Amino acid sequence: MASAAAPQSVATGKEVQELQAAGYTYVDVRNPEEFATGRVPDSVNIPLGPSLPADFNAKFPKATEKLIVACQAGRRAMTAVAALSSGSIDYQSIVIFSGSMNAWMAEGLPVEK
Repeated sequence: MASAAAPQSVATGKEVQELQAAGYTYVDVRNPEEFATGRVPDSVNIPLGPSLPADFNAKFPKATEKLIVACQAGRRAMTAVAALSSGSIDYQSIVIFSGSMNAWMAEGLPVEK
């Protein structure tokens, strides 16, 4: 079982862009339909659900992976990070984007479709 310390949190898209430039991967836990309507560039979709820990572990097999976890408003991102504690990997660098897509879009940052 994972036992990571409490994850960091960022509130703005500009902070997310800085983390992406530093090698972090943006993981969007919205459902595929939401993800298809617009997403942060270079993001990966792993929908929140019962298989989330296994899906994360398969996609990101190393504890040293640098991950930003986000959704539409932030609540599902927090739920997803809590669910990762039942996974087999103790990720060392997880950041929750508390503003998530709502903040990203409000800042007028680029969106892929």
